[in-house]
Parts: sequence; C-alpha cells; structure tokens
Amino acid sequence: MAESLFEDADMAKYYQAYRPNYAGLGIEKELISFMGRKLTRSENVNTLAIDVGCGSGQLTRVLAPMFTKVIGIDRSKSQINVAKEVTTEKNIEYVVNVAEDFSFLQDVSVDLVTSALAVHFFEPEPFFSEVDRVLKPGGCFLVLLGSLQGVSLKTLTNDDKVNNYCSDMIKEVLGIGLQEMREDTKKAVTSGTYPAPKYTDKHYFEVEASRKHGNIDEFVGFLKSSGGLIKHQKQHPDKENLIEKTKERLLLALADISSTPEDIPVVVSFRMNCHLYRKPI
Repeated sequence: MAESLFEDADMAKYYQAYRPNYAGLGIEKELISFMGRKLTRSENVNTLAIDVGCGSGQLTRVLAPMFTKVIGIDRSKSQINVAKEVTTEKNIEYVVNVAEDFSFLQDVSVDLVTSALAVHFFEPEPFFSEVDRVLKPGGCFLVLLGSLQGVSLKTLTNDDKVNNYCSDMIKEVLGIGLQEMREDTKKAVTSGTYPAPKYTDKHYFEVEASRKHGNIDEFVGFLKSSGGLIKHQKQHPDKENLIEKTKERLLLALADISSTPEDIPVVVSFRMNCHLYRKPI
C-alpha cells in the first residue's frame, strides 16, 4: 500500500500554500498532441480523467478545462479537505482513497490517469493493474517524476556562489527526509525513475515547476510541506530541529549579499521527467 506521509492538517495547508503548481508548463499542449484530439469539455462529451495522489489538487485543476469530469484521489483526508477548500471548478470531485484500488470506478471508464510527484509512494504492481483496468482502449497515463537532483533553490540575484550553495543545501536537507521513506521510494526519488506500465506507445517530455517565496519564512513553509522532513523530526525528537537549522544556514549564507537576509525572495524549482503512455486499442 502507498506510503502515508501527508496526513497532518497543517502540512496539507503548507503543501497548498508553498508547493509549485503545474499551470502554464505546457502539459496541456503535450496531452492534446499525444492524445490526438482537442481536449475541451465542450468537444468531448462524457470524458473522465483521474489524478492519483492529487495532494491539494495542483494538477487536478489544470485538467478541469479539458474533461467532462476530473476526480482527484488521495489517501490523505487532510489533503483532500484543503483541495476542496481551494477548488472552484464545478466538474472536479475529490475522493479519499488509496492509489492501488479504484474499485469505485468501472472497467474501461477513464480517458486519462495522471500522477504528479506521487507515484514513487505507490505499490507498482497493484497500481498499474488498476490503471490498466480502468483505462479505455486508447486511454492515456501521464506520470510526472522528480528527483533530488532536479530540485533547486536560488535567489533572484546573479550570485552563483550563493545560489549554488542554496541548491546544494536543499538537496542535502530533502535527502535527509528521504531516508525516512521505504527503500523503493528512496531509490525512485534518488534516481528519478520508476517502474513503467507495459505500454509501447509512449512520449517523453520535461517541465520545470517553480514557486517564488517572498521571504525566508515562506521558504520554511515549503520545508514544512515535506512529509519526509516532518517524519524525520518525529522519529528523532532528540536531534536538532532540521527545519530550523536549515533556516539558520540559509540566513547565514544570504547575509553575504544582504543586510536583511530574512527578506530575500527565493525560488524553489522542480525539474520533472514526464512520461505519457497510451493503452492499446
């Protein structure tokens, strides 16, 4: 069963507030090109997309204009509650459910299955079995994969020394949180790879999602959205608070370029490998 790291209500709020979203990255264009048809609700009657491991709905909402109905699925009730609070699209439904059992969906009923920065938490065999069961012939599966090496943290300055230090630091810190996860999850996030469905018709592209944080406290909010880091602190209460220590390190580094380092905006970016697969007709 998928690993559960995002049940905390505060973490879900941080996730929505400080994680990058997927609007404007060109994902819609790639879907339209690969699926070979216009993707608008007015031209596609009775189309269904499901977003698995949807979190607070960042990708779910991007899909809404293209399908008759979109269902966001996440095992975290806290994430789903936040998603419902921030979603205004009338054709989106959210369901608290695991990724390995879509028993509430009929066979061959889904046009598109997506998962963004979440599939590494799932159990591959039952997940792909359910994807194959619910996809219509010719239906598609889109997965967005991230890796530690694809994460960066930069200021808006051209100071390469500071920016390189910041990016190395965020990789190091998120890597510590990664150690609290199960072995296959660690392997997937470290390498940026994951088992693939056995569909031969496929397409690959890359995107980068970024989120600007107006000051260092906002960046700390991003760190508090990391399930691995929060789990690390709970598992090691006797150790120094890793998030607070990271904030101190960042402020010290930024003091080299500003007398008010706490007010310096920073940008967190995720470079993602995106794989599209089509189920045979």
